[in-house]
Amino acid sequence: VLALACIDQGQVFVSGSADGTARLWSLSNKFCLRIFSEHSGPVRSIAALDQVTFLTGSDDTTVKVWNALSATSLRTFEGHTDQVTSVTVCHDGKIFLTSSADCTIKIWVLTSIQEENDSDSDDDLFDLNDFTCGASIKEVD
Repeated sequence: VLALACIDQGQVFVSGSADGTARLWSLSNKFCLRIFSEHSGPVRSIAALDQVTFLTGSDDTTVKVWNALSATSLRTFEGHTDQVTSVTVCHDGKIFLTSSADCTIKIWVLTSIQEENDSDSDDDLFDLNDFTCGASIKEVD
């Protein structure tokens, strides 16, 4: 187990594993409710967007948005060139941040959670390359 995050007001939690899966667990009966298995590398980071939706960051360089009820991947975010080491959510789920072994921090502005095969996106991506104090944010196309 490489990562943990509570969702649904602490009734369930999600774990990330070296086998590339995330698993949804019930705290009350300690039972695995669902397995999420679309990553091709270890899941190193998890963050809850709301009571039903969560993010996973993986060694496969992607971040996925999942629906915990249906166990489906809603979106895949690409932009890192090495493993995603951390995912965190801020601003009521409108913004999330990712860090990577590629020495970047990316700030993602989430405008909607669209279906996986919907390629039109209004999301904004900002990239902090080699982030240091005083670094400026530059927009990535």
